[in-house]
Amino acid sequence: MTITFENVKSLLGKKYYLSEYEGGLDNSLDVAQEAIFDGNKEPIWQMIGGWEDSYAEREAVEDAKRAIVEKFGTYGEAWIDDEENIQDLYDEIRARDASTPVGDLIRRTSDQVFFYDLNYDPQWEHSDGSVELLKEVKRIKKIIKLKTDDHDGAIATMIAQGVTSFSHLVVFFKTSLARVMFWSDGIGGKITFSNDIALALYDRVNGAGDHCHIKNHEFSLNFTSQNLWIDAMKYTYTHDVCFMSSEWAKTKVDVRKGRKPQKEIGENSPYFCKLKRNVDKAKREMAERKAKWAEKPAVDYFKE
Repeated sequence: MTITFENVKSLLGKKYYLSEYEGGLDNSLDVAQEAIFDGNKEPIWQMIGGWEDSYAEREAVEDAKRAIVEKFGTYGEAWIDDEENIQDLYDEIRARDASTPVGDLIRRTSDQVFFYDLNYDPQWEHSDGSVELLKEVKRIKKIIKLKTDDHDGAIATMIAQGVTSFSHLVVFFKTSLARVMFWSDGIGGKITFSNDIALALYDRVNGAGDHCHIKNHEFSLNFTSQNLWIDAMKYTYTHDVCFMSSEWAKTKVDVRKGRKPQKEIGENSPYFCKLKRNVDKAKREMAERKAKWAEKPAVDYFKE
């Protein structure tokens, strides 16, 4: 009796779930951050590696071998003794793997506090006085497109208490990693902040800063993933700086995905060139900011 591989395939399940990973990325947020910057899930794939020789996979193969012997008797025993047949069996079971390990890890990650860098470093210093402080308030209001004077006092207090050599203007918000992973760069992409906007001056080098809440306001900016950070790096503003619950960042955030250039559009097309300029500008500004942080020694704010 000849056993064909088609005979064997008829004994297999339609789907297999070979992923053994449980939990989320709460202990690997650096990898999640890299995936956000890259705009794809490749860093997470690299972290978890392949699925070869997993326990679930071996169990599926053993179940299939038992089914083959039960169906074909001694002919089945001879078939499973052939290493090439077993390798084909492994390949077929892997091809029927319906598990989504990367998606599962992302979905199971708890909601995180994020901040979006507004690409602004304050120009005011404590020695400048109140007149320059008011000018700094106006500069920040221009960035967030705020025309009323209702929040001038709160913004001035935030500047006076939060400005350092490394502070930069950011907006904090809380959402799911699964939602953020769908955001991507593109022509015309916009990020919109509204509701109770958590605006802050944040020094993530030294773990310092201050914030204020801008209510009943909305503003939009061009979106780039290079400006999107998880509040979980060296210091967290939420827990290490302010000792707050993650529920404090109630900013409502909406992102309109940008339009990717069509594949047939050449590299010299206006669409492609504009996208490249935006990405290159964001990378250049981030490199300059990192260089600035590296040049200055960290300040110990708790030193007497």
